Amino acid sequence: MDMYELLKEIKMPENACYLIGSYPASDFDYNLYKEAYFDGNEKGMPKFKTKRKRLEFNLWFYTKLALDAEADFYAKGFDRATYLETMSDLSLWTQHCFNDNGFAGLENTAWLNNHVNARLVRLGRLQYEFITLDKTRKFGKLKVKKGTPVLRIHIPEGEKLYVDRCKESLRRAAAMGDYPVFLCQSWLIDKELDKFLPKKSNIREFCDLFTLTDRIKSRQAEERIFGKLKRDPLNYPSSTSLQKAYRAHLLAGGKRVGEGVGYILASDYRDAK
Repeated sequence: MDMYELLKEIKMPENACYLIGSYPASDFDYNLYKEAYFDGNEKGMPKFKTKRKRLEFNLWFYTKLALDAEADFYAKGFDRATYLETMSDLSLWTQHCFNDNGFAGLENTAWLNNHVNARLVRLGRLQYEFITLDKTRKFGKLKVKKGTPVLRIHIPEGEKLYVDRCKESLRRAAAMGDYPVFLCQSWLIDKELDKFLPKKSNIREFCDLFTLTDRIKSRQAEERIFGKLKRDPLNYPSSTSLQKAYRAHLLAGGKRVGEGVGYILASDYRDAK
């Protein structure tokens, strides 16, 4: 696959495609930066005087890394469609950069390191990060030892959270390997949502898939729902039904949505129809 095909398949915005194609760096430069990147050598990476120059470099460099990562995905047994679906996140975060700054670039490189290092894969509606347990834990009756490979669920934005699509993704993940449990930490599985969302809402049905074990204070929900944090909830927009419901909840004195922590047993979806 060449760069043109990758950008077309992941629906990279046109202005970003132009920047990537015309970026003033050679393959020789890229290989030097790539070596420094994988060696963890920050001194070998370029320095920039402006934020714009840095973010434009990130866009060029990470799309080049994404192209090179194609072989790593195939080596792990993933097909072309899964590779492209995973890398579509680059287009999402490029659009975020444009919305926030007014130009094409990439800011969230700490997150995208997972993609270009094949440490994360998207299977339909959900993403899965390959991690190992940092300590022995019990998940219901199941004891999982420290160092066991497990999957951490992430929920990409941009699509409705239909529970049937999530279950299909979980079945695909359960069939992917011998991972005993799926972990998740997200505002989308915080039970405070029950206070203002309809029982049959997509988000509540998604939350019900998990066994919850903890809750963390956070304002991530406000960032995701409203775009930017405000001190006074009265200043939040109310364009969508979710914005209206959460804004009204906060104005009525309701607790802020935090981040739920929970798990799903892979055995519940392995060989399931």
